[in-house]
Amino acid sequence: MAQCVPAAVWHFARSRAASAWIAGHGAAGNVPPTRRGRPESGRSLRPTRTGRYSERVTPKPPAAPEGAWIVFADGAARGNPGPAAYGFVLDDPAGRPQAAEGRILGVATNNVAEYMGLIAGLGKALELGVTALEVRMDSELIVRQMTGVYRVKNAGLKPLFEEAQRLSKSFARFGIAHVRRELNFRADAEANKALDAAKNGAGA
Repeated sequence: MAQCVPAAVWHFARSRAASAWIAGHGAAGNVPPTRRGRPESGRSLRPTRTGRYSERVTPKPPAAPEGAWIVFADGAARGNPGPAAYGFVLDDPAGRPQAAEGRILGVATNNVAEYMGLIAGLGKALELGVTALEVRMDSELIVRQMTGVYRVKNAGLKPLFEEAQRLSKSFARFGIAHVRRELNFRADAEANKALDAAKNGAGA
């Protein structure tokens, strides 16, 4: 099956999200077993090899500059290549979702789907008149290529990279950063909803 890319779609300084493990100590040097699970602080505890308990802090995405919108973009391919889709969610500076989309691409690689999610998110932000934009993606490859850390060697990705770069230069302020997968769950959900809908429709 040939790769299908919607024509409407054609019109990221790396920063890791914090993921810290903070030792939790009780008065006697250990957190009592009764505090396992969720302590009063709302953080979760887990045992370590020393018998003590460590406290896991939920990572947070890098903060966006004041006044910037944020687009979370993702792509999904069931097989590489395989049935693929992109997804994005666009939030205003107050954190309120203003747009979300998931769209099937046909057969494509995961990296192509990731780029398509980025391009679609950038295009939507421009359509809404956004001038300051921050992108958050869980693809280190795409983020490093967008920031010039990696060169784009794959011929199939070069036109997508060039389109994403072109769109990014349309913003007065633009930034892109890597986040852990769990912080990009909304964009991932949009991509997978599109894949599920296509699969169910094909089987109907």
